Amino acid sequence: MKSALFIALVSVALTTGSGAAPAPASFAVPVTIVFPPKATARLDAQRRKMSVSVAYKGAPIASRRREADREDGTITLGEQNLEVRATTGGMRIPGGKVDRQRLAWVKRVDIEVYVTPPTMDLVCPTWDGSLAGAQQRGVIITCSVINLR
Repeated sequence: MKSALFIALVSVALTTGSGAAPAPASFAVPVTIVFPPKATARLDAQRRKMSVSVAYKGAPIASRRREADREDGTITLGEQNLEVRATTGGMRIPGGKVDRQRLAWVKRVDIEVYVTPPTMDLVCPTWDGSLAGAQQRGVIITCSVINLR
């Protein structure tokens, strides 16, 4: 009887938890950048570089609200930046620069993916969502040409 009660208490303690995010097996994110065809040809010819960044963050659990950023209310977990050749195509952002100790401070790991375009006539939107969703479906960022007149 005592052992059954002990097992039941341990089970309850393990399942109630603090509301923190479970640690993902990997923080890697597949990202595809798409440029318009004319821009791709020009960028290939010029061998331009672009910066692709992934910011890892999350909404804090109740006991860690004081550590949250004052502007956006999130806990920063880390950021991964890569400089790559500016061309249409896919890449894998490894995500090795995440503070794993802070994972216990957040409810869910979210990411923000942004691209610094290689020329001023290109604009690329920011992608924002859950790490799990990004890993499952991939992130596609479609850049467009703007008129600078």
